Amino acid sequence: MAEKGAEYEEIQIDLDAVVQAHFDIYAVLARGFSLEADSEYLDDLARVLPWLQQVSEAFEDEHLSAGVKGLKDILSLPDRDKLIQDLQRQYASIFLTGVRGMSVNPCESVYLSAERLVMQEQRDESLEFYARFGMGVSEDFKEPEDHIGAQLSFMSGLSMRALSAMRSSGDEPAEHFVSGQAEFIRQHLIKWLPLLHQDIHKSSASGFYADLMSITYGFVRKDLEYLEEIGRLLKAV
Repeated sequence: MAEKGAEYEEIQIDLDAVVQAHFDIYAVLARGFSLEADSEYLDDLARVLPWLQQVSEAFEDEHLSAGVKGLKDILSLPDRDKLIQDLQRQYASIFLTGVRGMSVNPCESVYLSAERLVMQEQRDESLEFYARFGMGVSEDFKEPEDHIGAQLSFMSGLSMRALSAMRSSGDEPAEHFVSGQAEFIRQHLIKWLPLLHQDIHKSSASGFYADLMSITYGFVRKDLEYLEEIGRLLKAV
């Protein structure tokens, strides 16, 4: 029994680190699409890149690999102030003013609703999904609730709930939140991120936001496999 207990403790420690990394990665990706970049954000991005590098190497995803390489090169540029100014211009060009007058609106409704408009059924379905886990969108967040930033932030929040459940006995086991993440990817993210990926690369064939989108798309689609494996491990703990 002592040997089995030690084995389970090792699994618990490994899962703790993985779920913590999930929380950080999704939070950083969400922030990148929600606001213009600043120095603090670039520091946060540099902090999670090693984890993303590991995922890239483990799963050999072409989008994730290309995005990680691109962002590592960009973050190594020596003039941080000039870089931030350039990134702020890129953000405005892609998401606000648009290229040739056409901006990218990173909301699920715009891509999947019949009307191709914001605030459609996909937004309502996202809100219902958040509410199932007692979560919502911050009042400070001014975009629709099915914005990519809100959806990735929700994924980060579920990771935090899973981490808390792993560290203390609560009403719901950690597996509940991990399975929720996998379900949200299947029902929402995986359905429209490929389309958003295409549009951002059309607007900016290379550069920071093209790389950030490649990382996001690659990470999410591989994370679905990973989350299913984490769920199986959690059942064993």
